[in-house]
Amino acid sequence: MSQLKECEQQLRKEAHGAYAHEHQLQKWAKVLKERAAINMWDPKEQRHAHLAGWERELQDGVGDAEAGELLASLAEAGRTDAENEPRKGKTPADSKKLEKDFADQLWELRETIHELRALHKELVGRVRSLRFFEKVRDMQQGSHGSTVEAHTATGLKAVPVADLGILSCCGHMGDMKYLLEKAEKQECPVVDCTAAARESSIVRATELGTDSAMAGGRYGCKLTAVVEKIKSIPAEERVLVFVQFPDLMNKVEEALVAHGIQTLKIKGSAHQMTTAMEKFQREDIGPEDERVLLLELHNESASGANLTTANHAIFVHPLHVGSLYKYVACETQAIGRIRRYGQKKKVHLWRYLAVDTVDTAIYHERSQAQAALEKEREKKKGARNVAL
Repeated sequence: MSQLKECEQQLRKEAHGAYAHEHQLQKWAKVLKERAAINMWDPKEQRHAHLAGWERELQDGVGDAEAGELLASLAEAGRTDAENEPRKGKTPADSKKLEKDFADQLWELRETIHELRALHKELVGRVRSLRFFEKVRDMQQGSHGSTVEAHTATGLKAVPVADLGILSCCGHMGDMKYLLEKAEKQECPVVDCTAAARESSIVRATELGTDSAMAGGRYGCKLTAVVEKIKSIPAEERVLVFVQFPDLMNKVEEALVAHGIQTLKIKGSAHQMTTAMEKFQREDIGPEDERVLLLELHNESASGANLTTANHAIFVHPLHVGSLYKYVACETQAIGRIRRYGQKKKVHLWRYLAVDTVDTAIYHERSQAQAALEKEREKKKGARNVAL
């Protein structure tokens, strides 16, 4: 929830900046008159073409009704913030300088709108993720009863939980048979939702269990499995636990501490980080020493550090990045913390994936792409050898 709120705040801030920019441009355009009829500026409407275009995108729909309403309200809030803000800055007296400043502001606003569009996409994704997790939580808490109103081939109807499915890509629910039919076309059953549903996106409600039945209790099955794994590791061996997101890092730490597993994190001042590293790098482990080090996958604070006192690396989830190159590079660096010169113990890698979720989708996609890349490299290597 906190990440969605942060995204909302950032989007409103960027919208505020965009409209404030446009107000300044409108003021200058009145002075420039016909000279303001340049690229990206509509002199008739007195609008920046890209900002007006973004507004039209919101009006036409963003592929998710709930996210669309939220985006529209944030855009309007940003506009209101800009209108209520005292006008700053003087209009340059020199006409040439004014023309130059006008053109510069146009380009600055264009970049702001690029950022707005990126935040717009991020917010849609976060709304869908939150909806999915809330629906899963409702199922697990048993607050739904024996039937749930969901989408069917003949509209919204009460669907027995035994026949219910949830789409992990957007959080919408439907009758399993109908969801499978729509997934063949990569469609969500909700008319205004453009999420590309697939069969692998469908999570059966009956597979979610309930809080009373789940071995994971308040922390869920995955973190319970991580806790059990760490407890099963010999007391004289240390463990690195990799997590990508700060809020999830806090949840993992909370789960470990609640189960009596003391942890270290690389955070705080330079002195505090150095102290934590030195403590973890000691050869001998005392009965009260922390033997688990929590690390963020993107955090370079411990990059290059010799952590061969640990011989277990746990990936709580697959890395979510934009490219295969970043995925491989980041994982290689993470594993390289313990699998390097000086390691005297057998190294163990543990990956945790939640079945039928984005976990498995990301991992399988990256694994297949990596395998194909390696195959292509071997093919090229073989061709070079033949040429030699």
